[in-house]
Amino acid sequence: MQISTISFKKLVLLGLIFCGILSSALAAFSGSESDALLDPKIKVADKATSESFKLAAGYDRIVYFEKLQILIKALQVGGTNTQIESEAIGSHTTTKDEIIFLFGEPDQVIQNTLYHYNLNAAGTCKAVIGINKDGLVTFSVIKGC
Repeated sequence: MQISTISFKKLVLLGLIFCGILSSALAAFSGSESDALLDPKIKVADKATSESFKLAAGYDRIVYFEKLQILIKALQVGGTNTQIESEAIGSHTTTKDEIIFLFGEPDQVIQNTLYHYNLNAAGTCKAVIGINKDGLVTFSVIKGC
């Protein structure tokens, strides 16, 4: 049996269309979760401040930290996570991953429970963020400034 050139081209075209649709669907499905983890919801101005904070490592950056500090929500005294009103950073108890998203890798990590970020060139002014075993922020303070 011989396949005509026209029907073969149609078959190839249908195959390409099917593969394109399938790959788009797979990308959309697998990307929805990972995109949320890689790029949490944050206001454009806060994103710019976050990038400025990260780029200013080794220099004075207390002003950037103070602007972003309002997004850090500590775990309530009772030890339960605050009600999540939305997925945006600042609307619920902040997680370790969100802290790293906002401020980058800490300048110092102590026993996986304290994150230190240097806020001046000398390293005497620090932001200290407490993280519990569940990866939730328990406190956030500025010391030595």
